[in-house]
Amino acid sequence: MKDTLLLKKFHDFIQEKNNNPLKRSIWIYGDYIKVYLRKSRRCFDKEIIIDCIDIATIEVYDEKNFRKGLFTAFLKEVENIVKDKTIYIENVMDPHFANFFVKQGYQKIGDDFLPCFYKTNKI
Repeated sequence: MKDTLLLKKFHDFIQEKNNNPLKRSIWIYGDYIKVYLRKSRRCFDKEIIIDCIDIATIEVYDEKNFRKGLFTAFLKEVENIVKDKTIYIENVMDPHFANFFVKQGYQKIGDDFLPCFYKTNKI
């Protein structure tokens, strides 16, 4: 199952060349889910600053669509589009979801209470 509208809006956000800090974050609304995104720069390994796409919030509109692969399809598309950036997943509150990111090859950072995850081709 894919949220085609969400994917189109993600493409539009990534295509924007705007460096205005007020335009570096956005809620994108699809047919089934909404996602809060941010273009950021983060420091890894104390010295390396990396361009990132942050996925900060994910909300599925209807519980009947939970665990139907909507976010998985979105994440795979994100990974295919932003090969030159790190994908940063912020404050994962659901332990099932945290395990999902580990299985997808994301590195965990932060504490176990609200872990964050990242995946990069640049480090």
